[in-house]
Amino acid sequence: MTGAGPRPEPGELARRGLLLRLLAGLQGAAAILLAVPVVRYLLAPLGARPAASVWQRLCPAADVPPGATVALKYRLPQAEGFRVSSADTATVWVARRSGRLDAFGAVCTHLGCSVAWEVRREAFVCPCHGGLFSRDGQVLAGPPPRPLERLEIKEEGGALWVRPARGRG
Repeated sequence: MTGAGPRPEPGELARRGLLLRLLAGLQGAAAILLAVPVVRYLLAPLGARPAASVWQRLCPAADVPPGATVALKYRLPQAEGFRVSSADTATVWVARRSGRLDAFGAVCTHLGCSVAWEVRREAFVCPCHGGLFSRDGQVLAGPPPRPLERLEIKEEGGALWVRPARGRG
């Protein structure tokens, strides 16, 4: 004798198997229901647009007359996880010359100081280390390693719009 105890009846085996399959199915369904939000959370950043790629309204187009170079401020979108806020501001230099609009970030490419437009020199000047940039943003003198950051700008609906390139303007 093996001591295995009484043998279950054939109907009892079928019932036990059905209950085990039903329990496994319910566990699988619960796992899928819990996995869907987790997968969406993990994959959402892949399809999300960076906050900096959103066009920002600067001002009415008439505020930048032909031949002028004007500093304008705009709200800088910041992505914090899945939430996009615009708590910070950035400055952009907008120039209208020969019917063309140009926009440059107001940050020196050397150490990040703010640049200013000097009408007398017709150049952007960085007061920190003497960086000098042409009206097209190219380096003329000083230590800056690259030209000023060029930003996309458009005139639409009587207003000027800028799209920051990297999130700092």
